[in-house]
Amino acid sequence: MNVSRSAGGDGYELLENVTDHYAPVTRLTVRVTKHDGTTPARGATVSFQLLNMAEYSTIAALDTDDSGTASLTLGKGSVRVHAAYGDSFAETTLDTAQVSSVMLTLDDESPARTDGG
Repeated sequence: MNVSRSAGGDGYELLENVTDHYAPVTRLTVRVTKHDGTTPARGATVSFQLLNMAEYSTIAALDTDDSGTASLTLGKGSVRVHAAYGDSFAETTLDTAQVSSVMLTLDDESPARTDGG
């Protein structure tokens, strides 16, 4: 099975990305590093999100490879990219008409606060 157009899946089905059939696209490559800025975050989950009806909705979620990288073909426009690994995360919003790659550095892996602040 050719999964090169994969947009992820939910464990039961594979989603095929056909955006290039009807819109200009770009391939966005996301590299995720641990908080030191150099160690690849292998297995981090990268969520690609669009703003719709005043909230972000995930359109695809991929795990990073051994080099901490995940790539997806997207239509040109604004997208939020959120990476999570354990209790750490990083995110950015970018315009895929202007940017085709981004590096996210995860925040320090400290325990979650429970004091509300």
